[in-house]
Amino acid sequence: MRTYTKPIFHKYFGVNDMSYEEALQLASTNEQFMATVYAMNTLLIHKGIYTHDEFQELFTEWVRKEEKKKARAAANKPVNARQHASV
Repeated sequence: MRTYTKPIFHKYFGVNDMSYEEALQLASTNEQFMATVYAMNTLLIHKGIYTHDEFQELFTEWVRKEEKKKARAAANKPVNARQHASV
């Protein structure tokens, strides 16, 4: 496995005080997932695979779809379940 000790932000901010292995040890599982998404999106944008605007459009599209799913699920709940949830 290749170790990256000089992340992209190093070029811009001059910060490089942590190795990949140290970061893995420090980060929770949720933080590791968020860091992975951040790294992947940053690389894809910097390499010109997609633009920041395209990312925002797709992000918004996904949230919109999820909100519709939630609304449908809430509308399909039995009346008793909705009454208990609001109490």
